[in-house]
Amino acid sequence: MAKFCGNCGKEILQNNNFCTNCGKPVVQNEQAHTQRNEREEIEGKTVTPNIKHCPDGVYRWIYEYNMLRNPTILFTVWKVLGIAFCVPLIMMICADFFHDDLTLEGLMNSLMMFGGLYLFFLILGTFAYLIVAARYGWKYMVLFEMDDEGITHIQMQKQFQKAEAVGWLTAMAGVVAGSAGTAGMGLLAATHDRLRTTFSLVKKMKVSRRWHVIKLNEVLNKNQIYAEDEDFDFILDYIKGRISVK
Repeated sequence: MAKFCGNCGKEILQNNNFCTNCGKPVVQNEQAHTQRNEREEIEGKTVTPNIKHCPDGVYRWIYEYNMLRNPTILFTVWKVLGIAFCVPLIMMICADFFHDDLTLEGLMNSLMMFGGLYLFFLILGTFAYLIVAARYGWKYMVLFEMDDEGITHIQMQKQFQKAEAVGWLTAMAGVVAGSAGTAGMGLLAATHDRLRTTFSLVKKMKVSRRWHVIKLNEVLNKNQIYAEDEDFDFILDYIKGRISVK
């Protein structure tokens, strides 16, 4: 039976004690290869620096979002407020138009009134965002679970540190494999606010590498997927291969 080097992958010639390609001892390489396989079976295979392919076939990673430096969520708040004010404004203008009550002066007064209210709530919403961000230590931590059907965005409790959360992620992968007891269930208990996006239902995708975000929009569901630079292309290519829009 052919043997292969656990370090470089080259085939080991019969009776050789060392790899002729990289020079590593055969016994050491076989042990390292076995240990690596056993670890992957328990913890999941590392496919990028921060993403694990767990034994249940699900890709999982944790992203720590800096709420002060990355304004993506704040921009989303502003956008939602803008839509909330534009809809009643348009409805009021349409009503005036159909009742022949629409005048230039009335239109300007409506725009000024709604514009002033929007500015007020924009400032109020920004302050609210900063207060929430400060309570969270300016960080928003998310666990992502991705499979062939879709991707789940799971907010984690604010008291978790990233290193601790990554440790829980490894433990949870072990739980999935049935080989790490029940320790990893602590991560599941420490998460909330799940948002699931089904790839087949995605109508629009928007990518922003600058802000480390991939936005997936269904008809009534909008999800934001965050990833570090070193993981971004893997996640983007995986999603592109499973949605009908580009």
